[in-house]
Amino acid sequence: MSNSATVPALTSDNVLVVAHDAGAALYLAKLLKQLKYSSNITLIAHGPAKNIFEINLSTPQKRTIRWLDNFGEHALLNTQHVITGSGWSSNLEIDAINKVKSIGIKCSTVLDHWANYRRRMTRNTILTKPDEFWVFDDYAFNIAKKEFHYEKINILKFDDPIIHELILTLGSVKVVSGQILYITEPISKSGQMTSIPADSKVTEHESFLEFARVIKFIGWSGRILIRVHPSENVASYENLIKITGIVASISTEPNPLCDIAKSEFVVGLESAMLGWAVSAGKPTYSILPLNGRVPCLPHSRIERFTNDTVLN
Repeated sequence: MSNSATVPALTSDNVLVVAHDAGAALYLAKLLKQLKYSSNITLIAHGPAKNIFEINLSTPQKRTIRWLDNFGEHALLNTQHVITGSGWSSNLEIDAINKVKSIGIKCSTVLDHWANYRRRMTRNTILTKPDEFWVFDDYAFNIAKKEFHYEKINILKFDDPIIHELILTLGSVKVVSGQILYITEPISKSGQMTSIPADSKVTEHESFLEFARVIKFIGWSGRILIRVHPSENVASYENLIKITGIVASISTEPNPLCDIAKSEFVVGLESAMLGWAVSAGKPTYSILPLNGRVPCLPHSRIERFTNDTVLN
């Protein structure tokens, strides 16, 4: 089954949101902010998700939301609808889905990005199935429909709140001429997912070294801004900048959309931010393929960053 709508509609006045990884947390935060939900919201946010909600929710929302540290019976008190992320680096969301499904509470799960949907929902060969998946563009809808074809899980497509905000941001910030935004990503980590050979073909640090090599080869003299993934160590990239000798700075901008909007070019691996950059009309490049690892993004306008790349 499938449906398409502008924004999600909550089925009750008592909603529990559970998230760990950054991607889905950003979508959930944007939805809550955009829709200004008046429902009674309880939030359990661990890992990178916690900071994502802190940054993106309005002050009044943060005051009215009930924040909990752990998932237990008290979290489910009067709860009628649970909305989760689909993170791969912990079991928080998987455990929440299994719990609420066992007691008959409706569960919706956000599928961010465009890759590893089935792997993300699987632990020890067992697939966890919410009542419905939420996706935000045609690419994600078609991929989810294909990956969960046999389960016949309801897939709902909504307008993308991140792209909506990005378009507004493009009109309010000034582009830094000649700035490359490099987006890091923990590409070698499989977290709680079952590992596959592709996971070990290239590391995030090898990718950065390749980026630096190409930068030197093409004689780039413009500004380079590095945006470090929320789950990665900033210090490791500061060290890589020193090792490679390139002139670059680490972004301290809380909002990733601002970094995209301010940059003239965007380079990365297979981060969702590359897809967003394409939607923003930015010339967008991937370090992949590298060492046999091919990119998973479905966007045709992402080019490979190589010695032949001409940035103008």
